[in-house]
Amino acid sequence: MRKNPYVPFLFMGVLVMILIFVGGVRYGTSVEKTNKKIAFILSITPTPRLSPSVAPTVSFQTLRLPTCGISFLYPTVYTLQKSASDEAVLQEQGKDILSLNCQDPLQSLKIESPKTASESVKLSTTTVAFTTPQPGMYLFTFQNPMNRRKIQATVSKTYFDLFETTLEFGK
Repeated sequence: MRKNPYVPFLFMGVLVMILIFVGGVRYGTSVEKTNKKIAFILSITPTPRLSPSVAPTVSFQTLRLPTCGISFLYPTVYTLQKSASDEAVLQEQGKDILSLNCQDPLQSLKIESPKTASESVKLSTTTVAFTTPQPGMYLFTFQNPMNRRKIQATVSKTYFDLFETTLEFGK
C-alpha cells in the first residue's frame, strides 16, 4: 500500500484549524468579560442631566435731559444718583460711571481738565477731543448742534461705547 504524501499536511491543517477555533473562543470570552465590566460601570455612573442655563437679561432705560437736548441709553444696573433737566450722574456700586452737565450757550462752561487732549472720538457728526482725568475715565466737552448748548461729560471707558452709540441730539 502506498502512502499518500498529502496526509501529514492535511492532518497539520486540521490541527491548525482547531487551534484557531480554540483561540477564537478564548478571545471571545475575554471580550465578553470586558464588555460585562464596562456595562456594569456604565450602569452605576449617573448620566449628567442637562439643565437649561438662564442667561442674565440686561435691560436698558433711556435718560433724557431736556435742557441739554440729549438722550441716551444706560443699563438698569447703573443707579441714577442725580437727575435734573441739565445734569445727571450714573453710578455703579458707588463709583461714578457718567457725569453730565450742560450750560446755556451764552454762558461759558468751566472745564476742570488738563489743557491738552490725548485722543479724539466721533460723537454723532462731531469729532470731540477728550482727556483722561483719572484712569478709566474720559472727560470731554461737546456742543448740541440743535440748541447750541455746551455739554461736559465724564464717562467711564466701560460705558463709553454704549453712550457714544446711543447718544441722540434734540432741541
